[in-house]
Amino acid sequence: VVASMLALAAMFQLALDPALDRRRSRILFGVLAGAAVLAKSVVGVLPFVALAAYWFAAPRSARPRLSRMVECAAVAFAVAAPWHLYQIAAHPRWFWIEFVKYQLLAVGVSEATGVTGYPLFYPRRLFAMDPALVVFTAAGVFGAVRALRMRDAVSMAGVGWGLAVAAALTVFRGRSLSYLVLLLPGLCLVAGLFL
Repeated sequence: VVASMLALAAMFQLALDPALDRRRSRILFGVLAGAAVLAKSVVGVLPFVALAAYWFAAPRSARPRLSRMVECAAVAFAVAAPWHLYQIAAHPRWFWIEFVKYQLLAVGVSEATGVTGYPLFYPRRLFAMDPALVVFTAAGVFGAVRALRMRDAVSMAGVGWGLAVAAALTVFRGRSLSYLVLLLPGLCLVAGLFL
């Protein structure tokens, strides 16, 4: 939940300043994404995936310059790197076995959680958890497509976040209902903004 909140706060900075014109926006985006990395590892990368999706989809006038995106990444690295470097130096065996081999490779690549029914795991649970949100989101998709055609920067940032999380949930093989926490705000945005 903490990582989700931090990642969404980073995306909120992008929604407030889509071109990342203000230095404050770039620093906050980087700090929040770096803190999300500290809270839940790879989750902190999702704001950058969403930022990249936004950059490709946004009109040229609303795109942040690459140098501004690199500045965000440098700030995120400055926030997250000290803990990782300390763990590598002080606890190299733990870092490799627990953090890399188990958390990233075993759970992320080989689905060590033992959860079956993997293709429909999230859609079934999402519908069981909140069918109204699923129906409203499905109805809101048509409005989202219209907003994307109009190339509205704020809408594109929100949709970019939803697509980044959905792609991550598809690629990351470990299945946990708690990962849906990342997707729920994006679905609420699509349902609320575009229905």
